[in-house]
Amino acid sequence: MKTTFSAVLTMIFIGCAIVAHSTVLRVNNTPAITVPYATLQAAYDAAADGDTIYIEGSGTSYGSLSLYKKLVIIGTGYFLNENPETQANIAPSTVSQIYCYTGSSGSKFIGLNVGGFAFYAPNLQDFVVLRNNITSSLTTNYGVSNVLVEQNMIGSMDGRYENTIIRNNWFSYMNIYSNNNSLAVFNNVFSYYITLSLAQFYNNIIYATNNNFTNCVTSNNVCSATQLPAGNGNQQNVNMNDVFVCYTTCTGYSTDARYQLKAGSPAIGAGNNGEDCGMFGGGSPYMLSGMPPIPAIYYFLYNFNNASINVNMKVKSHN
Repeated sequence: MKTTFSAVLTMIFIGCAIVAHSTVLRVNNTPAITVPYATLQAAYDAAADGDTIYIEGSGTSYGSLSLYKKLVIIGTGYFLNENPETQANIAPSTVSQIYCYTGSSGSKFIGLNVGGFAFYAPNLQDFVVLRNNITSSLTTNYGVSNVLVEQNMIGSMDGRYENTIIRNNWFSYMNIYSNNNSLAVFNNVFSYYITLSLAQFYNNIIYATNNNFTNCVTSNNVCSATQLPAGNGNQQNVNMNDVFVCYTTCTGYSTDARYQLKAGSPAIGAGNNGEDCGMFGGGSPYMLSGMPPIPAIYYFLYNFNNASINVNMKVKSHN
């Protein structure tokens, strides 16, 4: 009998540098799946600073987590049913919210389908927010420093960020600032609202209609209207239907793949040093479905033949 195996072997992690020197804790809340931890809270309680928690795909949310430890938390990605060669189990690793408190500095969040991240203590620093679908917000009450925000789909981002790089993301809202002129915002796509101050802003594509830039250096951005002054490489009044493969109504493209540049796009080669503008351009192009930068099983079949089991498995790297 041949069948698809899509419950337990969601991901395979081989020689991953992210977890080379840490304890790995595996969590899956799917009924009838036997794993060391059935809840995210239980895995968190057992973890020590520097450990890694793998959250496997599930049809049920893992709820919220208050974080007082330095951890690496890795999910399976998102839009897994929309893009090819993602995971054998296309259920995402859904978390309602992660609240970061004192002790959480240095944590990394990768491949999650998450309502949001909130930095809820002073002097937090050194976070990596990589390849997540943040459906609500990435926010800070006290300010946070030394943050890498890369290759995410983000509903909104707000607050004060210092020494922070924000690149190769899609945004609906952004309302952020720096007191030390230490923000670099580049190779992103903005769809609705931007309020930004004291930042380097370049290689972005803007079809946001509400914008406020204060003391920003802007260059080589592609704008749907006159959001930025002409000159310094900025392009005004560009038709977004000419920019993306699927800007308006279309078929055949996933939620994130639609923002790839179409042939002849005015964003091609329009960035600094001849790079492409937008989330798929530059040195760290966006990864479809937020696939973690580790190998994953995207196809798994097995059949029983007398006393033997024949396995057909395909694994793909997502660096």
